[in-house]
Amino acid sequence: MISLLTCLVLNAGALFVAIRLALAAGSSVRCSRLILSTLSGYVVVIHTAVLLAGLLGWLTIGGLAAGVTVAVAGAWWLARSRVDEPTSAARVPTFTPAMLFAPVVAGLTAVVWTWPHLVDATRLWIWDDYTYHLVYPALWLRERAIAAVAPVHAFTMQAWYPMSAGVVATWFMVPFPASRGDSLAWVSLTGPVYAGIVISGAAELAARLGRRPF
Repeated sequence: MISLLTCLVLNAGALFVAIRLALAAGSSVRCSRLILSTLSGYVVVIHTAVLLAGLLGWLTIGGLAAGVTVAVAGAWWLARSRVDEPTSAARVPTFTPAMLFAPVVAGLTAVVWTWPHLVDATRLWIWDDYTYHLVYPALWLRERAIAAVAPVHAFTMQAWYPMSAGVVATWFMVPFPASRGDSLAWVSLTGPVYAGIVISGAAELAARLGRRPF
């Protein structure tokens, strides 16, 4: 129960920072922009907190809590000191063939991104993260630091530098030091976060192009 409450408090703090920064940046003009800015900011906050705590050797609940506390204080000060400026209504542009470029490129990128997961060896239902990519986050948690591992464990590129996905996954593992099974289960929350960024990003792109697909 304590681990769950700790996880909720840390994520609430990170989400608070992301929302305050998104509002301070003027992202409230559209729902899609607000969601995109909030989720992106949330990933930046937790990535930064884990990376700094890991490099300083403070990869513990206390280390993450200290980083989130500083971020919350900074976001609160930034939001209170910001002066809102009047914004003019956005003009809907007329359609031109050039406007097809962005959605076509986005569609092709989506196909290239999903192809290896849906067709090739690393399909979505394989979940090799649990047996391959999360080896090093588990080692980081054991050592309470992000550092070069022993030669016996240096069998992938992550032995030499932390991959962003592993850093984000570590955020959800830290509050559950007593059970690696529980920590791995909570790593699944990264999926909805990334999916939300993709969906809100597509909606924001469509809105900027004057379309309303959602």
